[in-house]
Amino acid sequence: MKMRNTHSLLTAAVATFGILSFTSLQASAAPIETANLTKRAPTWGFPYGSTKVRGVNLGGWLALEAWITPSLFDSTGNPAVIDEWTFSQYQDYNTAHTKLVNHWNTFITYNDLAAIKAAGLNHVRLPIGYWAWD
Repeated sequence: MKMRNTHSLLTAAVATFGILSFTSLQASAAPIETANLTKRAPTWGFPYGSTKVRGVNLGGWLALEAWITPSLFDSTGNPAVIDEWTFSQYQDYNTAHTKLVNHWNTFITYNDLAAIKAAGLNHVRLPIGYWAWD
């Protein structure tokens, strides 16, 4: 089940923290055999080496983790639902889709990103499953 309605919030995270998109990192990465290891690493827009990295992990939002959001899993009433795949496979599509869209739209909000930035954090880790890109 692909994620929907998260593009604008991910865009806000990029704008707020100046982070790179997955595709821009992929496009600029050279294979090891052709990489010139004597060149300096590309500048990613953050002064690594002169500014302390302070960050937070926003796990459980774009890749479900039962230990972070047990209520989402417990609400299924099915003990076989233990991860995102079983969440989508062992429930009616519309039920799972409705719960997931609500979770994606409410678990982390723009206000959360603003609060993270206001707290002085400059990095956000956003775990996301490979299946979201299919």
